[in-house]
Amino acid sequence: MASIFKITAGAAVVATALYAAAGYLAVPTLVKSTLADTLGKQLGRSVTVTNVAFNPWTWEFTLEGLTVAGKNNNPPLLSLDRFYVNASAQTLVELAPVIDEVTVDGLNAVVALDDEDMRRLMNGHGSAEGGSSEKASSESSSLPSFAVYNISVKNSSLQVLDRARAIDQSVTDFNLELPFVSTLANSKSSLVTPKLSMKLNGTPIFATGSTQPFGTTLSARLNMKISNLDLAPVFKLVPALNTPSLMLENGRLSTEVNVVFRNATSGKPGKMLVSGTVNVNDLTAVQQVSNRVQPLASFKKASLQLTELDLLEHQASVGSIVIQDPKVHFVNTPSGLNVSQTAQGFSSGAAADSGKDSGSNSGWHWRVDSVQIRNGNATWNDSTVRPAAKINVTALNATVTGLTNAANAKPAKAEAGAKVFGGMLSLAADVTPAPLVVNATLKASGLQAAQLASYIRNATGFDASGAVSLNVKAAVKGSAVTGSGTASLTNLQVKQGKSTLVSARTASVKLGSLDTAKQSVNVDSILLDTAVVNAVMTSAGLNLMPSKAGAAKKAAQKDADAKTTEKAGKPWQWKVASADVKNSRFNFRDTSVKPNAAITVSDINASVKNLSSAEGAAATVKMSAGTAGGTLAADGTVTLSPMTADVSTTLSGINMKSLSSVMTAYAGIGAQSGTLESKGRFGLASEKDKQVASWAGDISMAKFNMLNAKGRSLMTWNNAALTGLAVKTTDPVTLCVKKAEIDQPGTRETKAIRELSGLASLLTGKDKYAKKTEKYLGGSIVLNGVRYENGRFSAEGIDGNAVATALLTKLSGAMSTKLQ
Repeated sequence: MASIFKITAGAAVVATALYAAAGYLAVPTLVKSTLADTLGKQLGRSVTVTNVAFNPWTWEFTLEGLTVAGKNNNPPLLSLDRFYVNASAQTLVELAPVIDEVTVDGLNAVVALDDEDMRRLMNGHGSAEGGSSEKASSESSSLPSFAVYNISVKNSSLQVLDRARAIDQSVTDFNLELPFVSTLANSKSSLVTPKLSMKLNGTPIFATGSTQPFGTTLSARLNMKISNLDLAPVFKLVPALNTPSLMLENGRLSTEVNVVFRNATSGKPGKMLVSGTVNVNDLTAVQQVSNRVQPLASFKKASLQLTELDLLEHQASVGSIVIQDPKVHFVNTPSGLNVSQTAQGFSSGAAADSGKDSGSNSGWHWRVDSVQIRNGNATWNDSTVRPAAKINVTALNATVTGLTNAANAKPAKAEAGAKVFGGMLSLAADVTPAPLVVNATLKASGLQAAQLASYIRNATGFDASGAVSLNVKAAVKGSAVTGSGTASLTNLQVKQGKSTLVSARTASVKLGSLDTAKQSVNVDSILLDTAVVNAVMTSAGLNLMPSKAGAAKKAAQKDADAKTTEKAGKPWQWKVASADVKNSRFNFRDTSVKPNAAITVSDINASVKNLSSAEGAAATVKMSAGTAGGTLAADGTVTLSPMTADVSTTLSGINMKSLSSVMTAYAGIGAQSGTLESKGRFGLASEKDKQVASWAGDISMAKFNMLNAKGRSLMTWNNAALTGLAVKTTDPVTLCVKKAEIDQPGTRETKAIRELSGLASLLTGKDKYAKKTEKYLGGSIVLNGVRYENGRFSAEGIDGNAVATALLTKLSGAMSTKLQ
């Protein structure tokens, strides 16, 4: 038995001796070897260490005199006078690192950004010898379990050099003491009062701390103040802020920040909380375009009031963010939008830096009590159109309150207003960030269409002016958008050069509902009041048509819209409850024909009720107007799916003399006098999968004096009437007249016709009818059952030698080609 005890005791002594030897001898030797060989190869330069010591009984580690040599006549990359770590036995209990004390004394580093080895190392490409390693990480984004107490950094400095970019920035006289950084729920007390002091490019920065005991725990506070620090040198250290598309030139930083270190309480883990204010004044960002430095953005002052930032629990509460006098300059050129290029360059650099740690902020919960923009300004310059467009947004003020990503939180409130397009624009909204839900009201008054003259001219070739007003409510829920409201345009003027093409006192729309999810639009009303359209046809075409460039763009957009509709599949459903045209006029002039033709339709009043895309939905239409000294009227119903119409039409008191220029220009005959009356019904229907238009009714012409193209009288009649006229646009066209009657008194014109061998000779050119004219010239011609069939006119009871037959023969020759 004694021998067994002796063996056991001997084994314990040997084990203790080996443990002591490993601690006192092996650990220092291994650390020196690792620093000299492995780290030296990684950095591509020599590494020396004066002393390394480890006490295996107290778990104290000390490293002294570490030096990493520099290159290219640069000072040492890194030097460290003393590094001391005292590990706690609680490491074994917690199964996580617990450090009682960490001291770094005399740490001085010089980072040369123009050193190729250093750039490679900072970009994560492995050692200076070209080795590289990439490890796929699937670890959780949460912080690991650890606790470090009594952290002290003394007499240290950092210098950053880049001779190529004239960078020489330094942090000197750096001293920092922190009570602890811990994620463990323990109650260990700290012996350190937090404090910080340093010089940043020679500007002193101080932070003072205090401690408060709470039983077995300790709460410590660190207060740091920075006053008017010049940020321009610091900006040079960030590559993303020093590109041709984004350069930060100026900025002054002032802060007052409190950091609270709270040890564990009642079994809960410790906390590290940050609060305070951060102010940046006179920040200016520029960019380089075609070797010219141009302004990009600036602000007079930006302030952040941080209520509490919990670094360990990933929670942030911001009291307010205020940006005063911001200015943004948007420049659109054929090479692209300036801010897009800036965002792409910045985001690509940020993505490269954060790619290894993507998703690390996914667990943050945040709230911002208020965000304010005061007196903002923006300019838009677009050289992609001619003339170049320039738009200014001024007096921009915006406020957002209660913005948070917390579940089931009340919506944030947003308000904004600005002067733009010569008028005022305002927005009020409720916003829920996650999932995105927005309910907004947009109002605008006095927006001047002339401010968009370059875009309108570029698209259409016309100039436009007028004042726009809006009052629109919209809601966004995910990808679905709903909306309603009103829009109006007053004092509209559309011009081409000095000529006014279209004008209107008011054009307005009242939108009942818009739903992108249901693909439906309901319009309550459309109104066009006191509009004037001046249409002129020239040899170059109709003046109302867009220019060739505008037409090409319009056609391209139409093709794109058609493809989009084809991909979308389901067609949109829409309805217009009421559309009205009031007190309007249409002027038409044709200078492409000789003589020039002109006609005016005035006092146009028209309405459409319940116009819809729904199949079989019938809309009522009503129209009245005045032209040529008389009136036009229409009243009936139409459907769009399928396309049908049933409309009564009335023409009353139309003065043919007023239409003489149009008749002469297009038919070769004019009128010295005459009054046209007509009453009938217009129809549109589908027959054998074809749209067929029809008209049925009566037409009469009184006191008509027909002129030839030279203005000479051809014939007159007291009255001409077509009773029971029916026309259909079938293939071929069908035409029937129950009764056609022409009453011809003996006048100077009929005498002239007699001298020219009579009416029959005039119509047919055949002298054999001249002897038969006498009995017709003093009376009337009556035709019953007139029909147009197989390209010819015929009538009941007409023999081959009658003057009426000659009339129908001439009519067939003149009209059959046109009717077919």
